Amino acid sequence: GQIPGEEAARLKEWRAMRRMGLSPHASEAEVKERLDQAVKDGRITKEQAKKLLKEWQKARRSHRKARP
Repeated sequence: GQIPGEEAARLKEWRAMRRMGLSPHASEAEVKERLDQAVKDGRITKEQAKKLLKEWQKARRSHRKARP
């Protein structure tokens, strides 16, 4: 089966986050530092970094809620 476009986009963003070593267990400072470095290295744009940070924050909140 196919997944909706929005879900496909979210999965693509998560793959990008994983490639940069971003996880829900990292601190926000670590995540920002890695995203800033990725922008400096030309791997992503500032807009992509902002989007990834928002997705990471959302994922982290949902990850914490899911824990018993």
